[in-house]
Amino acid sequence: MADGDVFHNRLDKRYQRLYQKVDQGAFAPEALAHQALRPLIKDLAGVDSSVVSFLQDASHHIEMTTGLPLLNSVLDRDAIKRDLAALAMQMDGDQRANDTAVEVCERYLNRFPDVPPTDQLASQLIYDFIKQVYTARFESIAMLAPDPTRCKHPPLSDPATQATRLREMRPYLTAMTESMARQVAQSGSFAQLRRPPALQAHVPVDPDEALPLPKR
Repeated sequence: MADGDVFHNRLDKRYQRLYQKVDQGAFAPEALAHQALRPLIKDLAGVDSSVVSFLQDASHHIEMTTGLPLLNSVLDRDAIKRDLAALAMQMDGDQRANDTAVEVCERYLNRFPDVPPTDQLASQLIYDFIKQVYTARFESIAMLAPDPTRCKHPPLSDPATQATRLREMRPYLTAMTESMARQVAQSGSFAQLRRPPALQAHVPVDPDEALPLPKR
């Protein structure tokens, strides 16, 4: 792909090649998922380490608080969210990343107790953060048809076909980004994040598995 080639006018330059490959339909979903990690890791490399510290501190606070006898009222959840908002004041760097970190914690609390804490809650929150970045930066945009008047190359596939291919990538992305989240939880930073090995096609594909769309 030549520099400046635009396949989807709403995508960042680093995701253009990935969109091109999804559009072509010549690559297996596990290969596309592995390719998706390249631009995603570049995006994550710019996230300040204070975001990781916040997610780890938030996980400890949630684990401690939800271990109490009662967490049944909206007031209890709101109290925890206020505590998290205070913790969030310590984050530096890009405000969008900071807001995303707070959102993933609040989303977890909104699901409690249906999704109770695990002994790896910090890794879970970091995984949710990574997933949200991928969704916001690539998947939710790639699901939409590009503007042909603003693209150098018209799409080869219709939006429904592309959406199917994106859904088929999800189980492979889940497995690999869970591994990435464990890396980050251990190192305390996105700066040294490395792409996991590619997965084989034996990972079960659930086309109905949904990644949450970013809040507008």
